[in-house]
Amino acid sequence: MSSRESKRDGSKISRRSFLKGTMAVGGGVAFTGFPWVSRSSWAQAKKPIKLGALFGLTGPHAMEAQDQQFGVEMVVDSYNKKGGLLGRPIELIVRDDKLNAGEAALKAKELVEKEKVDLLIGTTAAHTLLSLMQEAKKHNIPIVGTNQTNDMNKLPDFGPYMFHEGFTPYMLAQCTGQFMLNNLGKKWYFHMGTWAYATQVYDSFQKFMAKYGGENLGKSDYQLGTSEFSAYFPKILDAKPEILVTTTFGKDYVNFAKQATDFGLKSKMKILFCLTDLVMPK
Repeated sequence: MSSRESKRDGSKISRRSFLKGTMAVGGGVAFTGFPWVSRSSWAQAKKPIKLGALFGLTGPHAMEAQDQQFGVEMVVDSYNKKGGLLGRPIELIVRDDKLNAGEAALKAKELVEKEKVDLLIGTTAAHTLLSLMQEAKKHNIPIVGTNQTNDMNKLPDFGPYMFHEGFTPYMLAQCTGQFMLNNLGKKWYFHMGTWAYATQVYDSFQKFMAKYGGENLGKSDYQLGTSEFSAYFPKILDAKPEILVTTTFGKDYVNFAKQATDFGLKSKMKILFCLTDLVMPK
């Protein structure tokens, strides 16, 4: 069997075939066809299609995670009002990984082995997505990743039924880096988180800067869930960067933006927030 093929219910399916039957919609996802199961047998079964979702519903990314859950619920509700998929209702099962890798591993295992989900979607962070990916690959379950990570697109973690809804940190560096160097300045300072996504962002920008001539003036590391950032600002100001790059997101983003403005950083340099989100009206 090739790396692009796998078995489920005794028949083979290619990644391309599955992709033809898969549609991502906004913050949610609707899976509209499964070639390895015939329409007649699916319709006769009437058992719910179980969609397992894993999000960081508590912690500094809680609001954004709730938006992701809301997006999935919108799609599920829309399909169920039309009779479900192929005559079967969709059952959404949501778990909170608390933005913690260990908790994510436990909840991913629970979704797969206890809840017996047919599909997976998540997570809010790159470091929690890896746990979900490992369970999906182990049990040959289709998964849609809903965050930025370089890991989902490369071996050994990549599997034949893995689909990435967001762009990657490397793509972020490529898309924004050249514009910034050409229009905003060559001297950069980095304010980076210590988890997977932020590490990938920093590494991606370093590769880009080495190629196109940017100057790295320094780097400060912060922990997820930091509420007070002012201790970092004197070092940043002393470096005199033209551009400050930060990976703060969610509640961290709000705290950093307010404090950076109060401290005068906004008037002395351009600030790039690598990731932002618009809250969806409920």
